[in-house]
Amino acid sequence: MSSNINPTNINGAYPIAGQDNDTQGFRDNFTNIRNNLIAAKTEIEELQTKAVLKSQLTSGSGAVDNNFNYEIQRNVTSYNFVKPAYKVPSNVPGTETTTGPVTVSFVNGDFQYLEAGGPIGITFADWPTALNTYATLRMLIKTSPALDSITLDPKVTIGANNLPDAVGLVVTPTIAGAYLFEFSTYDAGLNVIVTTLNYPS
Repeated sequence: MSSNINPTNINGAYPIAGQDNDTQGFRDNFTNIRNNLIAAKTEIEELQTKAVLKSQLTSGSGAVDNNFNYEIQRNVTSYNFVKPAYKVPSNVPGTETTTGPVTVSFVNGDFQYLEAGGPIGITFADWPTALNTYATLRMLIKTSPALDSITLDPKVTIGANNLPDAVGLVVTPTIAGAYLFEFSTYDAGLNVIVTTLNYPS
């Protein structure tokens, strides 16, 4: 975008030293300076709202959160890229175990984990709704004892029949350990695909 700030409309040679100067020249300069400051304020505030930041602005508050809102980023090279690891259901790391129904929200990140203290049932929420997007979420489930059952969301319509120890949407692990699944969707969660990335043996 081009800036609306126009420094050329300010006469830097005015007033002229050693002679009477028409006050209209002063008024014109003051008006143009004011209009440029208004344009600068508008453009700076837009940048503060929309620009990608490395750290918080001095005039801002809170943590930096660059939300791209699913806008396209092309030809990106990144180093040391990390993702948050979210512990279901409340992101409290440690020995907290989970039983019963749990909601796994994509908003909490695309790597989540839980420690099962009994049978669990997974429901997914908040998949991206933008058109023509493919979203993936990896889920690490630690089971102990080994016979904790994992009931998958009914929206899991592809791949469940290929999971070891699965009958329908119910997985009954026979070995204690860490089970890593990848869930993905191409239609905002109407159909979810599941694959196994790690299955203890």
